[in-house]
Amino acid sequence: MAEYQIHTVSIKWENVNAVRIGPQVYTTTRDLDRFIEAVMKIAAS
Repeated sequence: MAEYQIHTVSIKWENVNAVRIGPQVYTTTRDLDRFIEAVMKIAAS
């Protein structure tokens, strides 16, 4: 949230550890590009 201003919710249920991302109808392609950039950066580290 601090770096990319993307709201996420962590999920811990049984053996599942995940992050929930819920785009809305007003989510722009620019917002999605920023999300992809964040995921790629985190995955590379």
